[in-house]
Amino acid sequence: MLARLSRVALLLLVAPIAIGAQEIELTTDVLDRYVTAYDKEREDLAALDPQLREIDQRIRRFRECKIAFEAAGSATRSRLGGIAARAGVRARCGANSEADIAKEKDELREAATAGAARASGFTVPQFSRLRTRLERIYGYGDRAGLSASELEAVNARTERFSSIYGAGQAIADALAGLGGGAAGAGGRPLPGQWTADLSWMYIGQMFGMMYATGANVFDGKYEPGQWTQWTMRGSDDDNSTMVERAFISRAEDGGEWWRYKTIYAQGNRADTIVVEGLFKPAGEGMQQLVRMRGRMPGDTEANELMVPDHMTTLSSLGMFGSRPTKESVDGATVGTESVTTPSGNFTAKRVRFGGAGGRQEWWLTEQVPGGWVKYQVTPSDGDGSFVMELLRHGTGARSELGVP
Repeated sequence: MLARLSRVALLLLVAPIAIGAQEIELTTDVLDRYVTAYDKEREDLAALDPQLREIDQRIRRFRECKIAFEAAGSATRSRLGGIAARAGVRARCGANSEADIAKEKDELREAATAGAARASGFTVPQFSRLRTRLERIYGYGDRAGLSASELEAVNARTERFSSIYGAGQAIADALAGLGGGAAGAGGRPLPGQWTADLSWMYIGQMFGMMYATGANVFDGKYEPGQWTQWTMRGSDDDNSTMVERAFISRAEDGGEWWRYKTIYAQGNRADTIVVEGLFKPAGEGMQQLVRMRGRMPGDTEANELMVPDHMTTLSSLGMFGSRPTKESVDGATVGTESVTTPSGNFTAKRVRFGGAGGRQEWWLTEQVPGGWVKYQVTPSDGDGSFVMELLRHGTGARSELGVP
């Protein structure tokens, strides 16, 4: 699938485009005015750079909050954790979607483009079509359909436009080296097409459900051998998700082996991920992942997984990186009540916090590992509520993947 999509994308990049009858004739005056507009657009965008970077930072913060939930499903056609992805996103991440934030950036860039186009006597559609056409002419050598006078004007400005669109030729040369497509007749993949990133999309998805939903804000201790399993469901999802966390063992140097498992059932299909990781202390509430074994969907055996440096720090303190104050918890405590979960009946303290997007509730008890039995998100508009309940818990956890 990835090879086919890459091949289609790159072939589209170099495929000829039919030029409409209403295209502006390419004269030296038109080309010079385009260069003026192009330079002005770059200058205006450079002036906007602080604003654009601030928006980029907001997008990155939003992505860090949400990407763990959506990456695996989009990359693997699995809907693992989809219910979690829709639960309280606005309350937790500050926006409905990355696109909402990016829209501000698009508006700034579009305004710069419009100003540059008008300053050189073009409409925005004319300027955009010229950009596409000239990139094909100078970047990919496509001179099909040019009249003799247009060809003369184009050739007279080759040096200037090559400095603008020279990168396109490098792509064309790379494609030629691959036999004209992303994969040659022998199915040779593009460089870097298959990497460790795909497995980390799954793992990021899993850690997102474990640590970024808000459920673990009140996590208590697990002793070696203790494990918990949870069901996750949303109001608008008939499929089921099971997540498991198990404390396998603790080493003499303080390192801890933990197992994380997710089973997402959709119709007759169930995707299962099992990973076992070695975490070492990295400061208050932080752990550094230094080794991991995993069995991804479709795998018949476990594999040692590459642990990249930039993904190795995990906070056990929830999405805020700290615990609520005692006074905050006291103020949010509704009371003590009986709560029923698939694991049984418990007497639990109910804690409720609200926000602009809705409210979050926890049912806390010391009767189980981790210290809580239920977590619920209720958005203000009622769309996409989410609940996580204890399914089972126990002791005697052992490695499933052959770790020490």
